This record gives sequence, C-alpha cells and structure tokens, in this order.
Amino acid sequence: MSLNTVGITALEQSASVVNFANGQYTGDGSGSIPVNLGFTPRYVQVIDMSATSTAIQQVEYIEGMASTKTLTTTAAGVPAVDTTSLIVTNAVQYTETEVAYGGNGVGDGTNGTTTVLEESPALTTQQLTFGSGINTSGHLYVWAAQA
Repeated sequence: MSLNTVGITALEQSASVVNFANGQYTGDGSGSIPVNLGFTPRYVQVIDMSATSTAIQQVEYIEGMASTKTLTTTAAGVPAVDTTSLIVTNAVQYTETEVAYGGNGVGDGTNGTTTVLEESPALTTQQLTFGSGINTSGHLYVWAAQA
C-alpha cells in the first residue's frame, strides 16, 4: 500500500494544553499524504533529511498563512515562499462583525460594531496533508506539528 492510500500516523502525541505530534516517513513518490493527528495544527515543520545542497530541506507552515503557501529553506540556507500546497491544514479563517455594546446598564445603548478574525477547523477536511513535493521516493522526512 502507498502512503497516499493509508496515510501516516504520529509517533508521539501530547493531548493537553498544547497538542504536539511528530513522526517520520520514507517518501515513496505516491502523491500527497494525509497525516492523522487528532487536532488542527497551528505550526508544522517538515525536514527532508536526504536533501542535497540545492533542494528544499525544510518546509514550515504557520497558522494564518494562505492555504497554498509555505515557507521553504534549501539545504544551502536559501529561504523562499512556496505556493504549491506543500503543507495544508483544515484551519479556516473568517471574519465576524458583532455589535459592541456601550455598557451593562439600561439605556447604555451600543458603541458601534467591531469585526474580529475567527478560526475554526473544517470538519470534513483532513486535519493535515503533506503535498507531493515532500514525498520524494527514498527520502527520509521528519516532521512535527503543534496546536
């Protein structure tokens, strides 16, 4: 069975105030890989332990990045923003406009409205997926995710 079919599972996971999971896999070139976590990650890092000096060695996702973008660094230390969905989570951001009340007393009225940014997981989407760009055949990858 391929990684694309069965996915991968965390080696360790701490389910408390901070959710943390980490693991490793050897790429098989089968395409994108679903990662089974149990939480929506806010930070993800993947390191290609087999990368050559010009290849992408480290890929990072930080909550708030556009859904297709990740930060990459080559083994030579050259950073770049990648737009090929190397790391995708099920986090969804949206804005909510609410009425801001002026006080708690009768007749205090309202103080206008305020818009806040909210985050909520898309429950029908895989919590974490590694794109095919970080599934090179024969490469050893290590990863960590935390919420």
